[in-house]
Amino acid sequence: MPRPGHWGMRVPLACRKPARYDKGPALAWPGALPLGKARCTMKPTGTLSRYFFWQFLTWFGLLMIVLLLLVYLIDTVELLRRASGKPDVTLGLVLRMGLFKLPGVGQQIIPFAVLFSAMFTLWRLTRSNELVVVRASGISVWQFIAPLVLAAALVGVVKVAVINPLGAMMIAEYNHLE
Repeated sequence: MPRPGHWGMRVPLACRKPARYDKGPALAWPGALPLGKARCTMKPTGTLSRYFFWQFLTWFGLLMIVLLLLVYLIDTVELLRRASGKPDVTLGLVLRMGLFKLPGVGQQIIPFAVLFSAMFTLWRLTRSNELVVVRASGISVWQFIAPLVLAAALVGVVKVAVINPLGAMMIAEYNHLE
């Protein structure tokens, strides 16, 4: 049976105020809070933060794969068009040149993929009412956005530390083959 003033949810001990039996309305049980008195924000659990983090990274990965496949297809068609007049250029060489160009283009796509993956993540969580439950449990917007910001920062670090040097090497190879 739900407790009055709590809508069936337990309030953490850190948020509870001592019961007042001498003043105000009568309380249903010792330690209960009067209606409207529990104004405390909760800290998100590690499980919830990991869940939002992995939701973001899943959408980011799917979006990057789709966008990179689309760019690879368009670049390969363009390279095939340019190589059609040259008899010594093979299909394997054109496909390899398209792959060499991909990390350079991927660096330009990453900011858009981060933006749209965050939008898709929050949209999906809103559609399934997960954000409504998180807000109703007392977790602030900044607290459940923090894993998304952390994941975006991690993507930025990977871009600078791994993809940028790899892209520079592959673009040099692409220019050598061209």
